Amino acid sequence: EEALAGRRLGPEARYGINYARLADVLYMEAGDDEASASLYDRAERAGYVTNETRYRRAAAFYRLGRLEEALIQAHRASLDVDETPALLLLTGNILARREDWFAAQAAFDRLAARLRFELDRLPVLVPQERPAQGELVELLMRATNNLGVAWWRLAGRAGDASLRGKAMAAFAESMRLFDALERDQATMIKQAVK
Repeated sequence: EEALAGRRLGPEARYGINYARLADVLYMEAGDDEASASLYDRAERAGYVTNETRYRRAAAFYRLGRLEEALIQAHRASLDVDETPALLLLTGNILARREDWFAAQAAFDRLAARLRFELDRLPVLVPQERPAQGELVELLMRATNNLGVAWWRLAGRAGDASLRGKAMAAFAESMRLFDALERDQATMIKQAVK
């Protein structure tokens, strides 16, 4: 730290990775968003940054209510690669908390379309038996619910009843997906809520 500050050493990823690893522990295990965001920042200043560290900084800033910083990190995480479903959901949530409903609607709509495409490619959908499919269905459930909220808020601003209809359709799809996750597909009996 002193060598970097005194410019005896330049920024190199091999120094910054240690900050990032400690930040990972604080982010994932301790849930300390303030400390993990600070350590991810130190890792970047030391020359180590990945899309994953940017995503985690964005998530930490989001939970801390630092929405401008969260949006900047989420945007930077999406620059070099295709946006992951988790990043799209986080970006939509950040925009929704900022009450930027048009942008949030677009993010949730892109995410829902992408997840529907992934699910349509599966020959058989059994989310209770295959955890990866369950994650996709749960993520789509969240995305369509949040999309419904965005449409509802836009309808309130515009006074457009057709947007309320889109919101209700999104909420209905989200409830159907929840039911698909909770209902035993063989017996069609709902499982006990945990």
